[in-house]
Amino acid sequence: MEPRKLLEEAVRALLKSRRFKKNGATWRAENPETILVLNIQKSQWGPQFYINCGVYFRKLGDEAAPPSHRCHIQTRLTSIVPDSPILTKALDFEFEISDQERMDVVLRCVKTAALFWLEARDSEAKARLAISQQGDSDALVMAAAKQHLGLDAA
Repeated sequence: MEPRKLLEEAVRALLKSRRFKKNGATWRAENPETILVLNIQKSQWGPQFYINCGVYFRKLGDEAAPPSHRCHIQTRLTSIVPDSPILTKALDFEFEISDQERMDVVLRCVKTAALFWLEARDSEAKARLAISQQGDSDALVMAAAKQHLGLDAA
């Protein structure tokens, strides 16, 4: 199976069960105040992939299907998962492991880290709390989002 398709298949059922809808290599879950985004991105330099997570605030834009790079809060799964080296190897198709092991690692990391991170920011109040408590040093938080959430000094 083609690498991107393999990664997509690993997370398809889980994301669908959490209300995410797929478009290309991107899944989105719509909430009243936010759109949660998970994207599988291929490296332009080799057979490596990245899983990007983002939160888009509806009050800060009018995009119905924002890409992860235009989300107001962005991170890569390898930045928030505890076993980052294992995930990095699973997302690198030069590293030889079985397809099943690769899929298992990706699914586990999306389930335990990506969805947890996204759901902890699925409303403005939750995002404000997550950023103020954790500082979101593992994420890029746009200045407009900090200002909108009243976290200018954060």
